Amino acid sequence: MELILLIVIAVLMIVLLVLSLTKGNNQTQAEQLQIALRQQMQENREELNRSIRELRMEMTQTLNQNMQQLQDVLHKNMMTTGELQRQKFDMMARQQEALLKSTEKRLDDMRLMVEEKLQKTLNERIGQSFEIVRSQLENVQKGLGEMKSLAQDVGGLKKVLSNVKMRGTFGEVQLGALLEQMMSPEQYDANVKTKKSGTEFVEFAIKLPGKDDANSTVYLPIDAKFPKDVYEQYYDAFEAGDAALMESSGKQLENTIKKMAKDIHDKYVDPPFTTDFAIMFLPFESIYAEVIRRTSLIET
Repeated sequence: MELILLIVIAVLMIVLLVLSLTKGNNQTQAEQLQIALRQQMQENREELNRSIRELRMEMTQTLNQNMQQLQDVLHKNMMTTGELQRQKFDMMARQQEALLKSTEKRLDDMRLMVEEKLQKTLNERIGQSFEIVRSQLENVQKGLGEMKSLAQDVGGLKKVLSNVKMRGTFGEVQLGALLEQMMSPEQYDANVKTKKSGTEFVEFAIKLPGKDDANSTVYLPIDAKFPKDVYEQYYDAFEAGDAALMESSGKQLENTIKKMAKDIHDKYVDPPFTTDFAIMFLPFESIYAEVIRRTSLIET
């Protein structure tokens, strides 16, 4: 319809153009024709406006219908999506609840298993502990018996060492045991008269080859000494922390050791039948360590 109106308007415009070109025609007819054309154009314009309004209304109505349909579809889709989400949430909730129950059951099973193992281990450990305690008590009882026996032995040893002659015998026995372990019987003699002009017999003497004659023997005298009383005085002073008494008893110990060394030298050293020195054997390590610690005795 709009196309027809446009064609009519175009035709009228052509007619007006023709009329303007043919001015020789009757002016009255021209005016009438112009009036008629204007009326026709007005009617056509009104018709065109009405058609446009109708078309606009139709388009608006169609657009509204389409919008309503789109809204309905969207609403339906939203409802469907919400339902799907609700179903999924319900399914997830059920799965989570089932997982929670399964986890709780597993935890209960693990707790029971751990409690059983702990109880079993505890019973075993308690049994082992009782067994260890029983064994240790038996060892303590045995140790007490051994300590009683040792105390008796120590008491007997103390009685032995309180006698000067017995102390000498004790040192001699220890010296003989060491020589027996370290040397063969042909390498040393016991109770040897090493000094030709003397009457004393040394406890032991090691045989050394002579300087000039291979068949001759040179003796190295060894005598055991045990300055027990003097050393005990020094040790008691050390335990008491008495510096003055330590000094005096230490000097007395040095003098006693020197006197014993001189006694060994005078009795048993007789070169060339013996070496020009002898060995003093101290049967206890504590006395030996104290003598070694004193440089005055070593240099002597």
